[in-house]
Amino acid sequence: MMRAIPSPSEVANIMSLRREQGGETLHADKPWRVPHFPYKPGVLGLHEEVMHFCEYIGPKQADLTARKEVVKRLQSILRREKCSWSNVTLKIFGSTETAFCIPSSDIDVAVMGLPDTKQSLQEIYEVMLKSGLYSDLKFIDSATVPIVKAFEVETTYRLDISMTRHNGLEALKLIKDYDNEFPNLRKLVLVIKQFLYLRKLNEVFTGGLSSYAVQLMVINFLQLHPREDAVSPKANLGVLLIEFFELYGCLFNYHKVAIIVKDGGMYVKKSQLVQELGLEEFPPHLCIQDPLERSNLIGRGSYSLPAVQRAFRQAYLDLAIACGPSATFIDPASSTLGRIITLTKDDVRRHPGIQK
Repeated sequence: MMRAIPSPSEVANIMSLRREQGGETLHADKPWRVPHFPYKPGVLGLHEEVMHFCEYIGPKQADLTARKEVVKRLQSILRREKCSWSNVTLKIFGSTETAFCIPSSDIDVAVMGLPDTKQSLQEIYEVMLKSGLYSDLKFIDSATVPIVKAFEVETTYRLDISMTRHNGLEALKLIKDYDNEFPNLRKLVLVIKQFLYLRKLNEVFTGGLSSYAVQLMVINFLQLHPREDAVSPKANLGVLLIEFFELYGCLFNYHKVAIIVKDGGMYVKKSQLVQELGLEEFPPHLCIQDPLERSNLIGRGSYSLPAVQRAFRQAYLDLAIACGPSATFIDPASSTLGRIITLTKDDVRRHPGIQK
């Protein structure tokens, strides 16, 4: 699946772009690297770094417990402030529940026990605002699924609150089933989510890719991979990561092709999908058919898709150069994975459980 190593002109363009973006800013912080570990050159060393990165950044029990406490506190506030809300229950779904979260991941919360209306969500927003315990509060009622977004001031965990999300809760089982089917899924998703977060391309609200979209893209990538060993627990994660960036950064035709995950995965023409679903509007951006609801097209709000595609292509070129013929001449102390991602101080400060 991998293309030829980038040409000298492409290499020159990359180096120029790096200088424009501030040089080595994404290379500095790589705490996942194990001291004195004999990292190999090329894709072998990249595989080792991906493994160590996921061990380091993957949610620790302290983090998961802290996230649950955030939701418990909010539930207590809602019940206390509104006498008629004594039966309100908050249910965690999404990446926190599936343990696909990174330190910056929102806590996705579904509200049970209230009418599934914008008015209910508006009242929740007002209670949170009155409490003074949350900052950067936003009530986004123009989204396909209205949500309240907030930071808990004490912990700086981010919350995305919506009314009863039957599909969101069903998606838990779906992702867990795929996680069991594809042993490399979680590791690839964690790296890609951190990659998008650093570039502010991880929120549909701002035109980026949702966590669910990333998971489905990786699932489909593994489903349709031409090599059978791609789904093996022993597969080289460095190679898979480069191939993912190549596919979605250089090869995939977002304008004409839709992604189907259900029934083993496939590609279909967007025009065919539009006709089958009887849609009046042609999906202009990323198009992934939700395996839980055929008429729901994931990615239709990702208007920053060109920036996502450019970032993926840049990552492919960076890693392909680092893992190419010159890899044996690269300083082994230099992080190959650190060419495309880092961890911020906020990542470590927000979640004590991540620290060694």
